[in-house]
Amino acid sequence: MNTKILSKSINEGVCAGLKFSKVLYGRESGRGEIPNDYEVLIQYQDYVIALESLPGKGHFEARVRVFPNGTQELTDTVNRINSYQGQSDCTRDFQLKKYCMCKDVVEREEAAKKAKKKKG
Repeated sequence: MNTKILSKSINEGVCAGLKFSKVLYGRESGRGEIPNDYEVLIQYQDYVIALESLPGKGHFEARVRVFPNGTQELTDTVNRINSYQGQSDCTRDFQLKKYCMCKDVVEREEAAKKAKKKKG
């Protein structure tokens, strides 16, 4: 995912900024060793984690490699694992669609919640 495209869309007011709200699951997915710059083998553990974001309750899954010194790195792209239909209609960029929560959708949802509270 090109973070410059996403950042530009957020700054231009097209997409809402996302925040991770909770961990859905995490599990170890493997272990191994890779050589460092000095050809010394370093152990690592791979994990698959899934997170929920707000607004929009997007579910994302990532693969993370953790080294003994605490260093972490993504080993693949972050993937959207639930439907985003209707949430990203404000962009035509196919890569951005899975990460974009359109600001106008957020505003409509917030207005609907306020109207519902007034009735209740």
